[in-house]
Amino acid sequence: MTRNEFLELLARAKTERLLSSEAEKLFGAAKGKKYSLTLDFISYSSAFGRQIHSDYDNGYKFECATGDDLQVVVLFQEKCKEFVDQLRGQTSREIHLEVLGYDSLYQKPILGYLVKEFTDQVLTPGPAPAPIPEPIPEPIPGPDMDTLANSEPHHWTKGSNQIGKHWASGNLQPILDEIQEAHHPPADSKSWGGIRTFVLGALFVMFLIAGPIFFSDFEAKSETARPVTATLTDTRRQQITSRAFDFDFRAAEKSFESGQYAIARWQTLSALDHINFRNSGLSGQENKRLNYRAHNLLGRIYDRVGENYESYRSFHQAKKFYYRQGRIKADPKSPEARSLEEFIDKQLLKLKDQGMGSLIDESKRTLNPVNKKWLDSVIRTAADDSQLTAGPKPLTLVLVQTKEPYSGWVKTVHEAGSIKELIHYAQGQRHGHYRSWKIDGTVASIATYDKGRKTGLNPTFGETGHADSKSIRMYKNGRLLETKPPARN
Repeated sequence: MTRNEFLELLARAKTERLLSSEAEKLFGAAKGKKYSLTLDFISYSSAFGRQIHSDYDNGYKFECATGDDLQVVVLFQEKCKEFVDQLRGQTSREIHLEVLGYDSLYQKPILGYLVKEFTDQVLTPGPAPAPIPEPIPEPIPGPDMDTLANSEPHHWTKGSNQIGKHWASGNLQPILDEIQEAHHPPADSKSWGGIRTFVLGALFVMFLIAGPIFFSDFEAKSETARPVTATLTDTRRQQITSRAFDFDFRAAEKSFESGQYAIARWQTLSALDHINFRNSGLSGQENKRLNYRAHNLLGRIYDRVGENYESYRSFHQAKKFYYRQGRIKADPKSPEARSLEEFIDKQLLKLKDQGMGSLIDESKRTLNPVNKKWLDSVIRTAADDSQLTAGPKPLTLVLVQTKEPYSGWVKTVHEAGSIKELIHYAQGQRHGHYRSWKIDGTVASIATYDKGRKTGLNPTFGETGHADSKSIRMYKNGRLLETKPPARN
């Protein structure tokens, strides 16, 4: 297979939305071939444990794209750490690669970086292939309906529908220091340092004044002195927490308004980090008020990108925090309450359309979580992929017997017989929930499709079975969104 033929194969895999079994066969023909490709290097992470080729065990994997936005994963050996660091963020960089195959975990071709240089003959590129029209752009998978361990040897994994749950750790000051260093101009950092100096100075003066009284009459004054110090500390901690929350939440609102939905999600989760740990200093009512604001914004973010399952969960959380505020009457006619109910109803209708109607409790208008029992029932009734074939319209599947566009669940299995993939179709197109499993039965990846295009969150799980909630990829209409806000200079 020539270099041009391999690039054409990449384009075909993207435009035709091949099933994993089909893609594995096609890329198997290119396995072992060596090419020189010009790539954009998007992001990388450690590749823990065994890889598709033993040379790359415990090395690094880089998400890359060609100039035509054909996406691949490139593996690097462990000894290439310095070179990998240099490649991050580079564009149009030519490197020498070997085709290793196709991995359903990433749903992308897997290439390996060749440390040994090619001969001039091998490196001579052929003419570029004619561009293939891309009526529906489709970047291919990447993280997480599951932020918990993928250790259970079964096709269901505990917690594997808990997208975006991110727990804060440590005290607040290191978080604030990091925020200041990463986002504030130098003038702001100096100002913040001045505030800390002032507070420390004030505490020192108080100690000089109250110290003699405290030590001269310990029994009489100790109970009075302690509450004053505690009150001052709690007040200061509350101010720090509120300021940190406001900083990230305002940034999230601006990102949301400008259409940077993945960045807005990242910033909202950071805002939640500040208020949802034990020593935040916030009162119970203030914590509920800020949680309502943050979860309401998360619901709107997920709604915009078609992540209906997480949008429902976020609005449901916002509703609970809204009614738990002591100053709020449970008035279902208030504008806030009506807005929440409308968004919740919208997500439930969308989820019905995506094949998840059996999870909805119609009497309570609530959604039950995805669980083992539900997955087992879907897998039992899903059509086998051998019953389907490509339809007359592009990017559609039809039943082999009737030639009608298929609507319903489709499953594929590993050679050993265990479940490999489960996806919902509507009128022949991928539409709704997608889930894949490794051969050992643990969840590999989760995604959502809307009329054939990937949308919403796309968690994938490596050897550890974890996916960091903030680094989860987000798509909208088949396009991968920028995940993290750029650091300010």
